[in-house]
Amino acid sequence: MTNPPYAGHRPHTGGRRVGNPGGLISVILVAAALALQVVSAVVSAAVLGSAATRFDLYGLFTTVFAVLQGIVAVAAIALGAMGLAARDRPKALAGIGLGGGTVVLFGLLAGQLTTLLLFASRG
Repeated sequence: MTNPPYAGHRPHTGGRRVGNPGGLISVILVAAALALQVVSAVVSAAVLGSAATRFDLYGLFTTVFAVLQGIVAVAAIALGAMGLAARDRPKALAGIGLGGGTVVLFGLLAGQLTTLLLFASRG
């Protein structure tokens, strides 16, 4: 006697794996945002450590890296949300990408707010 198939069982569809490309790209974008943060820290240290100590150049680099990081984080959030909304797709990578993108964006905003408050307090 054979058992009836499990209700949640989906038959194998010819060797193709069902994945969540939005979630995967979201996680890759979070990794790219973190890599941008490392590059930003190295460039900032190099600019501040130079003999000239040009704060205008430092401001330019930090602004460019902040904008790039923000764009990448927003894209990770959007793709992670789309990956979570996709039907019949795995959700783990999409959730990781959404959460990681949100953390990167909040960290970026907190850093920028701190910088603005420091400059405002200096007059």
